[in-house]
Amino acid sequence: GRPAMDKRATASKTIGDEVLMVWTKTSGNYANAIGATVVASKNTGFGWAAPEPVDPEVNFNEAPAVVFDSNGDPVAVWAYASSNGLNLDSPISDLLEPEDETDIVFSVRTDGVWSARAPVSLLDGRDEQVSLAAGDGGEVVAVWVNRGDDGACGIMQSAWDGSTWSDAVELATSTWCEQPVITAMDGAYMIVWAEDTDEDLETGADWRLAYMT
Repeated sequence: GRPAMDKRATASKTIGDEVLMVWTKTSGNYANAIGATVVASKNTGFGWAAPEPVDPEVNFNEAPAVVFDSNGDPVAVWAYASSNGLNLDSPISDLLEPEDETDIVFSVRTDGVWSARAPVSLLDGRDEQVSLAAGDGGEVVAVWVNRGDDGACGIMQSAWDGSTWSDAVELATSTWCEQPVITAMDGAYMIVWAEDTDEDLETGADWRLAYMT
């Protein structure tokens, strides 16, 4: 079989000494398990620990983000679609279909244990490119891209209060948008993203950075 691959890590530091890195790891068993698990490793100043599973199930897991809330608990969020029943012999259309219906999911580590994967939001279309920021009151705010079934691209936001995520709200929409980034600043948040401005994806000199607070 082919070797497993580690892909696209992100890291966050807690108030103490711990630095936590989260990434996806492909199965290596592509004949029977298409996709990747989500894993984490921590560094407390003495090297990186062996990876531990955040979500041990092999699925289409993509581009996790992680942040410590103000209570010191890490929250990992990523794009997910089920790959159940798919393998290398599956039709290409079956392998590509889940990419158009990814959802944003999360896990929280409490007392050293990662919670089971659960949805942040279930929206129509493809959800991806999540970014996280933590506030001073225990909340975590997520922003991401939603590519709707109608072709529109939206910048979405939801907030975690320690027990539930708020309903997702659309902050902005355009023909094409990508890579939102959120940061906490003095009790507020700033969100920056790139977007197309002329509704024509065939042209290239018409992109801009947009932001809101």
